[in-house]
Amino acid sequence: MIKKTYYRQNTVQLNLSFILCNFVNNTNQIFDLVSDFKEQQIVCLEHESTYLYGEVIQVIHQRKLCWVRPLILAIAASNTNYSSGFSDLEEFFDVRDTSDLLWPIDLFRPALDTEIIPFLSNLESAILDNDSDNHRKNSQKLHWFIKKVWQANRNL
Repeated sequence: MIKKTYYRQNTVQLNLSFILCNFVNNTNQIFDLVSDFKEQQIVCLEHESTYLYGEVIQVIHQRKLCWVRPLILAIAASNTNYSSGFSDLEEFFDVRDTSDLLWPIDLFRPALDTEIIPFLSNLESAILDNDSDNHRKNSQKLHWFIKKVWQANRNL
């Protein structure tokens, strides 16, 4: 009787340990999936009410960096969250002709299809309106955004 009780206690402890290890491993795998971006995936770098969408060119795992080609810089009304939708945007900028970024991967998140699809038709019309003044303005807006994000995340 004593041996059976001891065996059951050890079995229960082993089962709990196994469950906890699996939970921790599965949780780590979920977080690894978020930071394990693939080439050509669209990602988002957000700060306050501004969202930079870009295409992943390459992930440098050893240095935890992501090489991203900017696509769209979207600015929402300051008192709203972008989850409320595309209609709350104050403005957006076509930043495809600006410099690529090499940025800490932890600051990016995968972009949702519902976020990026509304911009696609507007980007096509932005191509027609593209001139040197717009290009300069778009580059300045991107520079302003990157500077704000960098100042907020100096510890990375």
